[in-house]
Amino acid sequence: MFRYEIEDSVIKGYHQFKIRPPMHTELNVDLEYTNLHDKNAALVWIPPIEDFHPEMRQNVTDQSRFLILCDIAGLHIGRVPRGLAGAFRNIIELEGKITALATGEPCPSFAPWPAPEATGGVWSFHVTTS
Repeated sequence: MFRYEIEDSVIKGYHQFKIRPPMHTELNVDLEYTNLHDKNAALVWIPPIEDFHPEMRQNVTDQSRFLILCDIAGLHIGRVPRGLAGAFRNIIELEGKITALATGEPCPSFAPWPAPEATGGVWSFHVTTS
């Protein structure tokens, strides 16, 4: 078994989905089988509410929109960047596992891009193969 970590990436689509995941929560990555425009598209999902400790279920995830973990559990929050999605597709099809971890606040993932030294929107992908 091999485990790789890809740091300092982004999740595309915060502007569309507007869901902030709980920080440092392992999020699932799976193929977006219904995407007709990109056969490699992969979605990032918040685990179902049952996967969270009962004490966490009422935690506020977005103060400005009054969302709690119960509101967003089980939803997809964005997509893997196109440059990684093709490789991730191959790994998932070979029964590997990909997870993502939010390590910073969301930031724009479309032009104008954040400066390389800017903080926020930082993600880590964990790739496990057998």
